[in-house]
Amino acid sequence: MILLSQDVHSEITTELLNNEFAHCSFVTAQNSSNDFLWISTILQIIDPTSNLRSKGIVNVMPNLDQCTNEELRIWIKIAIYFNQTPAIQYILEKVHPEFLEDKKIRELLGSVYYRQEKMNLAQSFIQNVHTANTANIRGNIQLKNKKYELAYGH
Repeated sequence: MILLSQDVHSEITTELLNNEFAHCSFVTAQNSSNDFLWISTILQIIDPTSNLRSKGIVNVMPNLDQCTNEELRIWIKIAIYFNQTPAIQYILEKVHPEFLEDKKIRELLGSVYYRQEKMNLAQSFIQNVHTANTANIRGNIQLKNKKYELAYGH
């Protein structure tokens, strides 16, 4: 069971979540550009009988060179969300350079490397990417380097 919020005190079973997804996906199928990759992967992760849960994210991820930019972003977000970035590290190191043209992918990779305390790599990925997340990463790196005035500017 998943506890949604401490304030709400609502519990949702995997069965209920699957039923809701089945209904919503039927209604919104024409609007999904990725076959509901995010939510279907989340459902697999929380299902104790799924291959994804038993084998781990690394063993079920597709060949990243065959992914679209959107699919790659979703897989990286899933790894971040479930704290699996160390497990997919070697995969991320082999990301095709074409993907690095996507600023959202570079932002996510910068976040991954920042979480792993690889500050130089993080900075190299977020260079020329200006979002709230990259500003936070830059500011936090400046804080670690005790450059407080520079950190305040981010």
